[in-house]
Amino acid sequence: MRTPMKLRFVGLLWAFVSMIHPAASNVAQTTSSLEGVRTLPPPDRAPRVLVAKLNDQMINPVTADFIISVIERGEALKVPVIIELDTPGGLLQSTREIVKKQLSSTVPVITFVYPSGSRAASAGVFITMASHVAAMAPGTNIGAAHVVDITGSWPTERDQFTTVPLGIRSPLPGTARDVMSEKVMNDTVAWVEAIANYRGRNAEWAKAAVERSVSVPSEKALELGVIDLVASDLPELLQKLDGRTVRLESETVVLRTAGAAYEYSELNESQKILNTLANPNIAVLLLLMGLVLLGYELTHPGLWIPGIAGLISLLLAALALRMLPTNYAAILLIVAGIGLFLAELKFTSYGLLTLAGAICLFFGALALFQQPKPFIGASVGIVAGIVATVTLLVALLTFLVARAQLHPSQVGVESYVGQCAEVIVDLSPRGKVFFNGTYWDAVSRIPVARGGKVRIVALEGMVLHVEPADGNAPNSDAKATSG
Repeated sequence: MRTPMKLRFVGLLWAFVSMIHPAASNVAQTTSSLEGVRTLPPPDRAPRVLVAKLNDQMINPVTADFIISVIERGEALKVPVIIELDTPGGLLQSTREIVKKQLSSTVPVITFVYPSGSRAASAGVFITMASHVAAMAPGTNIGAAHVVDITGSWPTERDQFTTVPLGIRSPLPGTARDVMSEKVMNDTVAWVEAIANYRGRNAEWAKAAVERSVSVPSEKALELGVIDLVASDLPELLQKLDGRTVRLESETVVLRTAGAAYEYSELNESQKILNTLANPNIAVLLLLMGLVLLGYELTHPGLWIPGIAGLISLLLAALALRMLPTNYAAILLIVAGIGLFLAELKFTSYGLLTLAGAICLFFGALALFQQPKPFIGASVGIVAGIVATVTLLVALLTFLVARAQLHPSQVGVESYVGQCAEVIVDLSPRGKVFFNGTYWDAVSRIPVARGGKVRIVALEGMVLHVEPADGNAPNSDAKATSG
């Protein structure tokens, strides 16, 4: 009888404790909910993480392949992956590839904007929002993902509409966004909103980062729910991640990272070279320089150096264009511009061909990459600078060619005409003259005795055609007649 009474008393006491402290009633439920949730790395292995480091580098096919390869290695080793991020932005397609890999990864992917002074701008916003855990170091910022067009701006709400009578707003002619621009903006906003909602982050701020180019420091990002935590360095980040529950695509895991060993991965030397080539501005420079040098070699054969340098530049440009989202119709526009420049050197058009070539080059270079902003394409300022430099060089060459055509040649056999020579063997009509340190065969219609001076009027093969320098026959002819 006493035992049932004790059990009943214990039951009543537990019920009373549960009423005053509801968390106690969830102990059994919490314990059962954690059953089957695995830790990562597993308990039988030492804690370890992989770190992919991007130090002020663009998001492009090279860096995308690098990050994806580190994530795949983490999946093979069953260890978490940390992306140490500092980026000004990058290419749309490369960003999408990284985000898709983050969302489907079988191991937690943590983005850490580090060190202090770094930023996750443009494409970096999407990568940070898509990570399982988003962290930033003090003194870093995230945002500035506003969509702009190739002129570096985007119509604002005020610019797009005007108010007409009856309070109806109507698009301003020539200032409203066209259909394609609207599609780009709407697609980008929907994408970042979907990522934020999927990860349970502040979707309204994410939309503002795209629509209004909002950017916030790390502390404000944590307050707004944009990121999950702030850490001053990697060891502190690992300490704060320890014990954190992360939901993967098909399961939930608990991170075990306190005191974990971390293995850094960076771009190797070959990847750094390819990463430089994958910069749209470098690709434009190589393409234009290669076409100009090769065109100059074709119009001035025999120099070799411009042709070889142009061919190497074109090969490097081809490698860069292979990695970038290239609009091949724009290449035709660039080739047409170079052709107009070369035509200016052959046919005097008083600058019209040069102007047309500059226009073709400028718009061809801007349209070369099918890249909506904020994802980085060719810079308008850099393209304008390159086109202006090429245009000035062509204008200078055209001026030099025109000036040379107005003056007699100062070199080569053409420069012999008009020069004087000394007769060595009587010209009657054939003989020899001494000119420019060399003995020449010469022909004169008027006989000239040895020692006389003659003027060169033409060159036929290796024979000089001459005439008396004073235009008269020498006195020796008269003496010979009187004799």
